[in-house]
Amino acid sequence: MANGNKRKKGPYAGLSVKARKRKIKEEEEQRKLSERTRKIELYLTQWASRDAKKEPSSWKFNKANEIWILRHARDRAFVGKSLFKLCLPYIASVQGGARKRYLDELKGELEGTEDKKGIAEQLERMEKKLVSATLKKDDDEKKEALSEGDTSGLSTRIKHFKAKLKRTKKIVKAFKKSSKAEGK
Repeated sequence: MANGNKRKKGPYAGLSVKARKRKIKEEEEQRKLSERTRKIELYLTQWASRDAKKEPSSWKFNKANEIWILRHARDRAFVGKSLFKLCLPYIASVQGGARKRYLDELKGELEGTEDKKGIAEQLERMEKKLVSATLKKDDDEKKEALSEGDTSGLSTRIKHFKAKLKRTKKIVKAFKKSSKAEGK
């Protein structure tokens, strides 16, 4: 066998160069995400135990971590259930301008979702956007599948939306509890 005809072995065997590069990039992004998530988990664990110990705390405020937590706490792709449970009390303890801006952002997202009709309208808008985007890009076969109800991408987006909405409500509730406890 000549050198050029050797078969490649390993996890990327059979993939084109472009597909290999894409796969490697996805794996690198996933590794960075899990690394970042571990750092955030450590930060939150140290924050939670800062008052419980008699000795000096190893926790130190980090603006970048706070921003990451506020930005990603509602997204299941970044923050799992156990990490979200650590995030809730931390988010409720946020103070100053960051608290006000974040609460305003959350309330803005919740507007129109107070009743089932508002949620249904938002989901309908999402469905229309998704279907129209899919129809623009794809061929007649896709149109047929969509008309038959094959919208797995849509169901994933709806699930994601509902989970984000649920987390948003939990965060707002935590803010209200902390405000009452502080006497604000």
